[in-house]
Amino acid sequence: VEVQDAIERRDRSVNIAISVQPLEVAAPLQVEIVGLWHLRAIRAHRVELARLELDVEQACRREKPVRIGVNWGSLDPQLLARKLDENTLAQTPRSAEAITRDALVDSALQSAVLAQQEGLRPDQIILSAKVSSVSELVLVYRELSHRSSLALHLGLTEAGMADKGVVSSTAALALLLHQGIGDTIRVSLTPQ
Repeated sequence: VEVQDAIERRDRSVNIAISVQPLEVAAPLQVEIVGLWHLRAIRAHRVELARLELDVEQACRREKPVRIGVNWGSLDPQLLARKLDENTLAQTPRSAEAITRDALVDSALQSAVLAQQEGLRPDQIILSAKVSSVSELVLVYRELSHRSSLALHLGLTEAGMADKGVVSSTAALALLLHQGIGDTIRVSLTPQ
C-alpha cells in the first residue's frame, strides 16, 4: 500500500521507470497500476515456474515488458548438479565458479524461452542476473550478451555500503557499458 501511495503521489512531470517486486509481494499493485514501465519476475528454479507464468500473463495483458531475474544464490539445484556432474567427466574440468556462471546464464536463457512460450515477444523480455562480485558479474553479462540479443538489466547485488558500494557498482557498470553491454541499470547498496 505504501508503494502504491508513493506511485500515485509522484511528480508525473518526471519521467522515470518504475518497477515493482514479484507478485507475491505486490500482486494488488501490479493489478491496479497500469502505468508501470515493466513487471519484475524472479525465477531461480522450477518451483517458481507458476509465478513466472502469472507475471508473463499480466505483462501480455498490459503489453508491458518483464524483467526476468535469476539469482546467484538460488539456482535450480538440478541444473547446477547436472552441469557439475558433466564437468567432472570433462577431459579438462573447469572451476566450480565457471560452472555456476554457466548455470546462471542457462537459467536466465531458459526462463526467457519459457516466457516466450507463454506469449511474450523478445522485445518484452529484460534479463537480469543477480551477482554480488564485480568480476563474476562482468563475466556473466558478457556471456549473456554473447548468447542472446535480449535486453539486459545490469546491477551488482548488495555491492556494499557507502563508498565501497558506489565504487564497486561503478566499476562493474563502467566495464560492461563501455563494451556496449546493458540496456538498463540499477545500483543496490547494502544497508548499514
